[in-house]
Amino acid sequence: MNIFNKKFITIIILLIYTLNTAKSFEIFDKNNNAKIKLYGNINASYIYSKEKKKNEDNTTILLGLIGKTIKSKNISIFGRLEQYLFTNITNNINYQDNIKNNSKTNIAFAGISNKKLGSISYGRNYSNIYDTLSFTDLVIYDKSFFIQNDISTGTNNNLLTYKKTIKFNSNPLIKNIYLTFQFQGKNNKGDTIEGILKSTGPGWGLSFTYDSPYNISISSSYSLKKRDIRQTTNINNPSIYYGIENKENITWSNGIKFNLNNLYIATTYSSGEYITPLHTFQPVNNRVTIEKYGFAQKSKNLSIIAQYNIPKLYIKPTVKYVLTSINNIENIRNKHKNYYSLNIEKYINIGTEFFFNKSLYSYINYKINKAKNTNNISDINYQNNINVGFVYKF
Repeated sequence: MNIFNKKFITIIILLIYTLNTAKSFEIFDKNNNAKIKLYGNINASYIYSKEKKKNEDNTTILLGLIGKTIKSKNISIFGRLEQYLFTNITNNINYQDNIKNNSKTNIAFAGISNKKLGSISYGRNYSNIYDTLSFTDLVIYDKSFFIQNDISTGTNNNLLTYKKTIKFNSNPLIKNIYLTFQFQGKNNKGDTIEGILKSTGPGWGLSFTYDSPYNISISSSYSLKKRDIRQTTNINNPSIYYGIENKENITWSNGIKFNLNNLYIATTYSSGEYITPLHTFQPVNNRVTIEKYGFAQKSKNLSIIAQYNIPKLYIKPTVKYVLTSINNIENIRNKHKNYYSLNIEKYINIGTEFFFNKSLYSYINYKINKAKNTNNISDINYQNNINVGFVYKF
């Protein structure tokens, strides 16, 4: 089967045509004291799976704005916005539905920075846990379920974030230390089932990252959030969802990376309680099947990545291993047991990036799945698949 559909080929042609004309640029500059920059990328991607129905155009467009105003020698005001646009969504008649389904705000925050004291910002931002998880989240075409779906590991709303970088000049043991302290306000994402599962109560988080002069970095992060009260009961339909009361979302993550010349190796290990929302189809009898929802009482994730850049050949091979396991899932049964354990992710990703210049590269990767979805958990593709694409950065 020819996996390159018309839309995919069209986007590739446009990328090549604009190769020498498109670039990042400043859309506003006032005396070098106030600047607004536009950046982004176009990822023309197609996934080919063993099951034909799993084949899909996975093209996305990322648009970002960074603004900064210098108020004095040490103080500046900043803001940042990132918006994803998805091209594989069927258009709806309703214009508002098109906007909702075809786009997603990744981050949107504003703040103030002091060179000596650090920075503080508020808005939609990355969780402090991602300071550690970013060590292995380097492949544009590979996002772990653990990062995308857990309520404490990706991006979230209503975050007050303080960041501080401490530099040690000429210290034989310490190069830099990065600190993040974050406060999570109550986060209500609507009254739909998906909205309830992704909502959180108030909480806080702390991250610490250490850079050594020997190309080794170590990071550790911790987060604690109260559960949304609606996650512990469903008054309208208790058969669909129930949970355990008076529990909190707790997440911690540790990581280490080594980066020397063209070699990069990193690993992260994370664990959490009540942070992974899942759903399953539970048979009631031979004719009726109901969909139920629950949180994993415990979630664990191990990620290992190795990359080696070969400048003379303009390629960068990558090997990545991901294992995500869950235990004791609320409200979901398995062979007459209230709780069970399984691996929802276990795969090896082997890929290579081919660089044409600093702005354009292509990639191909083969994802070898080792986990089996024997209980109809979530919407993960458990088939082996091949992902090919072109990325244009500006």
